[in-house]
Amino acid sequence: MEIFWLTGGLREGELIALKWSDLNAKDGTLTIHEGRTVERRELVEYTGKTRTIVLPRQTVQLLKQKHAKHPNSPYMFPHPGTLKPYSPNMVRLLHKRVTEQAGLDHVRFVDLRHTCAVLTLKGGMDARALASLLGHSRPSNTRQATRSYLPMKEAEKPTCTPCEASEAELQTAAEKITLGLNF
Repeated sequence: MEIFWLTGGLREGELIALKWSDLNAKDGTLTIHEGRTVERRELVEYTGKTRTIVLPRQTVQLLKQKHAKHPNSPYMFPHPGTLKPYSPNMVRLLHKRVTEQAGLDHVRFVDLRHTCAVLTLKGGMDARALASLLGHSRPSNTRQATRSYLPMKEAEKPTCTPCEASEAELQTAAEKITLGLNF
């Protein structure tokens, strides 16, 4: 479940605007700049809030592997030909190709974010903490969007702990994604 945080927990615009300077590999944290965006394949910085999320150790390792492929680019996920950020339209096209190759019906990028939120709630995280991780200004937004997945009573909260994928599973997934997107 935790691996979803890199793709599912972020908004599409936040993901394509990530820079390597946002990652603190030692602490395993990623700072999300909500005022940063990509316009005409250029990174634009507006004033805005930041939030910091804790990444699983496996995710940090995958990011280090990714960085080794483009060590001179300041962007976390650059276009391999230009080393500039992907445009939002290109990300949507790539996402569509990946879901088609996987044999999935129409899955929007925002559906990944929603799935991440639901799995996190089912894993035992409370809605207020989840709202902070998702960058919602009010926890009520998170509660409203995930109401049908929240336990009715506090006593009904799930007691399961978040699961972690094995190193082999993460490596296989990373290779499939890399091959599918030609990164």
